[in-house]
Amino acid sequence: MDVQEIRGKEFARRFRGYDSHEVESFVGKLADYITDLHRELDGLNNRLNQTSQELKEYRHREDTLEANLAQTRRISEDMKANSEKEAKFIVAEAELQAERSSARPTTAWPKSTTTSPNSNASGPSSRSVC
Repeated sequence: MDVQEIRGKEFARRFRGYDSHEVESFVGKLADYITDLHRELDGLNNRLNQTSQELKEYRHREDTLEANLAQTRRISEDMKANSEKEAKFIVAEAELQAERSSARPTTAWPKSTTTSPNSNASGPSSRSVC
């Protein structure tokens, strides 16, 4: 039932029936009330549609943020794993260099293979005494 049906409704007249002016007044008020309810319903439906659209946008943003966060976590984990690998490599390389340097003989000064002129260890001196 809509407002036009309410406003256009006519009742049969009978003897000792209701006051027709009073009935028409009440029907008019009822029609106005229903019109106001329709306006309010339309406004609420518009608000619901707007809120539903905003909710969709917020959910889309949330999904995007969650995807970005997941990607950032993966990148962070990859960077951490790569850093740990690089640190292990650096430590292994340093240990290898330490082993190599400890395996080499340390020579402060090379030893001379010739004998000093004052030494008699090799026999008579080749120097002539005059």
